[in-house]
Amino acid sequence: MDHIDQPRADGDDRAFSVWTPEEYLSFVEFVSRSTSRRWFPLNELAITTGARRGELLGLTWTNVDLDAKTIRLAQSRVCAGYRAEVRGTKTNLSKRVVSLSEQAMDALRRAMRQQQEDQALFAKAWANSGFVFTKPDGTPPHPDTISKRFAKDVKDSGVRRIRLHDLRHTFATTALAAGENPKAISEALGHKNIEIALTTYSHVLPGIDHAHVRLPRPAH
Repeated sequence: MDHIDQPRADGDDRAFSVWTPEEYLSFVEFVSRSTSRRWFPLNELAITTGARRGELLGLTWTNVDLDAKTIRLAQSRVCAGYRAEVRGTKTNLSKRVVSLSEQAMDALRRAMRQQQEDQALFAKAWANSGFVFTKPDGTPPHPDTISKRFAKDVKDSGVRRIRLHDLRHTFATTALAAGENPKAISEALGHKNIEIALTTYSHVLPGIDHAHVRLPRPAH
């Protein structure tokens, strides 16, 4: 037993960084003027729901309910070597229905309009893959391409560097700092139990200043 590595509770317990609302808004303003603006809705959904990269890239329109203002995270688009493939979520408990804020709803509507414009442009050559986030031709992007694009945009924007996955952490710390129920945040993140969230984000729980914790919404 001494030679067996203890399993990790969740991949989110590594060192991470989070953006302040001001840093996020600076990034938003930069992206809105760049060629990466088509991927802005994905970033918005990541920072407002805490969903993982693979979960968002695996999201299909059949799992979006705009009337109920929810999305169902039921699969992930992940890398197997360099090849991208669709798999089930990280664990069975990761399959979840997530309620959407108006900010997240706006992001989905923007993604839908982008696809409608793409489809009109490509006509019969447009691939109806069913995914929410796609390239102009309708096919899903490679997950690594999305991460590399995000890293480049962060660098070019001049904002403090974080990983795409850190948008998930920014969501969690912002929500907890705003006084949201830790159990609800844990369920939104798809954690196995509430202890993971409490351990990972314990630094934002005591003595919080609630004055500047809500993420600003972009003007566009």
